[in-house]
Amino acid sequence: MKKTGLDTPFVMWVLSIGILCLTSCSPKQAPAAAGATAAPPSPVAAQAAPPAAPQAAPPAVPQAAPPAVTQGSVTYAEGKVSVKTDADWQAVAIGDLVPSSASVRTGSASSCDIQFGKASAIRIGPDSTIELKAISLTTGKNVVDLGLIAGVVTCKVNKLAGRDRFEVATDTAVCAVRGTQFAVSEGKGKAMKVAVQEGGVAILPPSFDEAKLDALSTSESESTVNAVVDSIVQAAPVVAKGQELSISAADLVKANAIVASVQGELASTLAAEAGKTEATPSTAPQGGETAAALPETIAQSLKDYASAAPESVRKTITLSSESKRLLERAASLEVKESLPEAPKQTPPPNPAPNPVSATPAPKPSALFGITKVSNAGLVSGLVAADDRLFGADSKGTVFAFKADGTVLWSTKTENSENDNSSPVADAGVVAFAGDKALSVLDASSGKPRFSVPLDSTDSGLFGRRPAIAGNKLYLATSNGIKVFALDSGASIGTIALPDDVETTPAVAGTTLYAVSVGGVFYIMDGEALAVSGQVKTSAAQPYAAAPLISGGSAYFIDRKGLAVRIDLDSRTVAWSKRVDAGKNLNVLQDFVLGDSGLYVFAKATIYGLSSKDGARLFDPIGGVSSPPAIEGGSLWFGTQDDKIVAIDPLSGKTRGTLPVSARVVGAPVKSGELLAFPTETGSAIFVNPAVLLQGGV
Repeated sequence: MKKTGLDTPFVMWVLSIGILCLTSCSPKQAPAAAGATAAPPSPVAAQAAPPAAPQAAPPAVPQAAPPAVTQGSVTYAEGKVSVKTDADWQAVAIGDLVPSSASVRTGSASSCDIQFGKASAIRIGPDSTIELKAISLTTGKNVVDLGLIAGVVTCKVNKLAGRDRFEVATDTAVCAVRGTQFAVSEGKGKAMKVAVQEGGVAILPPSFDEAKLDALSTSESESTVNAVVDSIVQAAPVVAKGQELSISAADLVKANAIVASVQGELASTLAAEAGKTEATPSTAPQGGETAAALPETIAQSLKDYASAAPESVRKTITLSSESKRLLERAASLEVKESLPEAPKQTPPPNPAPNPVSATPAPKPSALFGITKVSNAGLVSGLVAADDRLFGADSKGTVFAFKADGTVLWSTKTENSENDNSSPVADAGVVAFAGDKALSVLDASSGKPRFSVPLDSTDSGLFGRRPAIAGNKLYLATSNGIKVFALDSGASIGTIALPDDVETTPAVAGTTLYAVSVGGVFYIMDGEALAVSGQVKTSAAQPYAAAPLISGGSAYFIDRKGLAVRIDLDSRTVAWSKRVDAGKNLNVLQDFVLGDSGLYVFAKATIYGLSSKDGARLFDPIGGVSSPPAIEGGSLWFGTQDDKIVAIDPLSGKTRGTLPVSARVVGAPVKSGELLAFPTETGSAIFVNPAVLLQGGV
């Protein structure tokens, strides 16, 4: 298997995805809720009996603590993902459980998310192998120990308490966490790299083994063991928030030998004392308590260890601008409140109806049909043009298909991965910007017209799309708006801008609109290739989403969730409102505009705002799996429990619900009288909205 370091999967996947649960893969197992307590046995109903003398109530039997959860749940799997629990590797599906001691590996352009109860979650990147060394989640202590064999893993850890533990070990070092979002990469012949978005990560030598130290702990020796563990961790170099570190095994040779010696001597000391009838009482050095007295030799070794790491290991560097951008892709990694169900068994066929009973007429079906488009998940949203639909999958392939189930063509572009970019269709072409190339295809045949190489300054990695107007194609970059001839791909010029634009341009006639990362709203002449106006706003880092132009106003939203309305006549800010105060929403999707409402999708939640003043229309709706769309006076979207839902766009009240066979992951689009919903399984689900709103199933 290909092994890579941070420079490839880490930079192109993790520091290329934005930072931040398994048992056997058998679909017959249902995932256990982390920390769930088994219900006590139901009491046996008492038999009727003649009156008897009152008896004393039996003493209450204390209930046993719930057993530890020793497995994680797969919450997402894309591409080639497999797990090994015994001798053979088996394919992984969402909802599968994987136990402690299992190994998980991913292929090229593949990834897998695993959640460990409500304590933590990880994302395993492409070409990676990870071992679940220990999983033990109880009401008193949470322990997750991982071994990264090769590749990259991104971690999100909830705040730990007491002796909780989350560690990632490699051949080079052990990363000890106390509540953070971070990523680690390990590659043969390459330095290990750690990047931290939140919190801190202690870098410990590979000989450090907290699990073995825990095994030495008894009621008499607990404080001594804890004191040694705390001393080792507290003296270690730390990669802090917004920093990264590159480290090799040679950097930790001295520290590694000292820690190995300390652990060995501690084990010998405790074994020698185990036969004593009385143990010297001591307390752990926590919360201001008296520290345990350590044997002199161990105490001296710990002092030596504190200065053992060379200066190079303690010199972290600030995350580069590229790393900051790429780490945003991991913002979607969440510790979810509810875990996915294991794959369901096919239900037995319904029994034959009673011929004597009258059978009511079936309701009309709201589900028109399902078209299998790709073996990978369809990404972002679909685009409709004439009687055709266009979509892109997570592998960078673009498709054209119809509601009757016909896939007209598929074209693999030069792009290797795609999380949020959808095609743009106009003027007989389909344009798609992925992580490596802008591909322009003939809409009828799918044949390439031209391709433009992309890099970090102009790629569509986060969802930035081109815009088409007349015979020109416009692409936002860090240097301005590049302009290409739509028929040939020849460069026409650039609309120079003083700061980086990561949003998708919007076009109205010959006028272009875009927002820079610094919050400047630009108005541009698409023919003269010049800036005709600008409005400074308080927005920061708008990404991917295009401004929405309607009725003399422009609306846009920044990455954190600040919504802004611009009055185009006066070129002033009409209003700006935080969609969800105190939360960083990581918005990468376009606004949706209704008759009087604006709708935002971020972090599995839909927010409704008044387009007049930004006031909230209804309480946020959670458990959502896709951006919404307005159609027929209703707001439509998918949910994480595999349903399609229509709501009133002003009140948020549900108007219709349809269970479906796969999770919707992109915004629906109208195709004739139908709505098409893209799914994570690569299918498009076609729904008759009128039938669904009338109560059809």
